[in-house]
Amino acid sequence: LIGGACIFALAGIIPPSSVLAGLSDTMVTSVAFLFPMAKAIAATGWLEILVSIALGTPTTHFAGIVRLCLLVGPLSAIVNNTPVTAMLVPVLQGWCSRMGFDAAKFGIPLAFSAQLGGGLTLMGSPTNFAARKTYLKSGFQMGFFELTVVAAPLFFLGVIFFAIAAPRML
Repeated sequence: LIGGACIFALAGIIPPSSVLAGLSDTMVTSVAFLFPMAKAIAATGWLEILVSIALGTPTTHFAGIVRLCLLVGPLSAIVNNTPVTAMLVPVLQGWCSRMGFDAAKFGIPLAFSAQLGGGLTLMGSPTNFAARKTYLKSGFQMGFFELTVVAAPLFFLGVIFFAIAAPRML
């Protein structure tokens, strides 16, 4: 992140003041610090154990996708959706391999349920942080669960869609 910004500044693509402003932004730094934490959590091995317990042993793609979405969505609401997706991809591949499922049928539901789950709270997505900054500049407040009223029904509709469509379309 820092290296790329410095290269762009040295190449004259962006001014150095923009590099410093972007890197000092709390949204950028908070998301950047989540990746090492996600890597550390994944390295302990506990994530794979907990995810395997949470997903259980479904016998159909439908049940597996529903369980996956109901795990990933709320997790993405609490922890930013980008590192959640990054750390769950290898765990999901291992789980699919053990269960005899095609991991390709679970990748898109994982990514989109993380995205939908990230919309449930302010912390869930970098986009939500950016929207909050804009709201604050306009004189409005945005609470932690402000988006949940609208996002929760959309999340559950997404879960239903993924469970029905993914096994057929992927």
